[in-house]
Amino acid sequence: EGKDNLLHIEFQTQPKPEIPFRMLDYWVRAKRRTPSKTIRQVVVYLSKSQSERVFQTAYEAENTTHRFEVIRLWEQPFESFLSAPGLLPLAILSRVENREAALQQIARQIQSISNRDEQANLVASTFVLAGLVLSKDIIQRVLQMDILAESSTYQFIIEKGIEKGRAEGR
Repeated sequence: EGKDNLLHIEFQTQPKPEIPFRMLDYWVRAKRRTPSKTIRQVVVYLSKSQSERVFQTAYEAENTTHRFEVIRLWEQPFESFLSAPGLLPLAILSRVENREAALQQIARQIQSISNRDEQANLVASTFVLAGLVLSKDIIQRVLQMDILAESSTYQFIIEKGIEKGRAEGR
């Protein structure tokens, strides 16, 4: 959220029929909360799909039309995600010939980051997203797994697993 703008990004692994209406619903809520701001909405599809829904950029019903943007990660060039650390986890889902080699390049860039907390969180995010397109064996072999335990994302997943185990009586 900026002074004059609000950016709403919706990440989806699969296209769902309710997404266009949901984007309208979110826009109305955001406009009610921040009436003077310009709202930009983007749906980012993470997993490759042949569905026509990944091309849908509007909700239309009766006298209402609401437009939003769509980004299909698998169509985006790999190199465009290498320019900023926060984009590195998404790079593995982009247009790339050899995903294992791409993951190795991503891992090298993450290792070059001096802030250990940032490194840990990027490894965790990359681990999760890479799981959409690569086997866990490849991911574990390429990523620096020892730093994963330092990630707040990893700790959250572990806590949820412990809570689930307790709820099941384990």
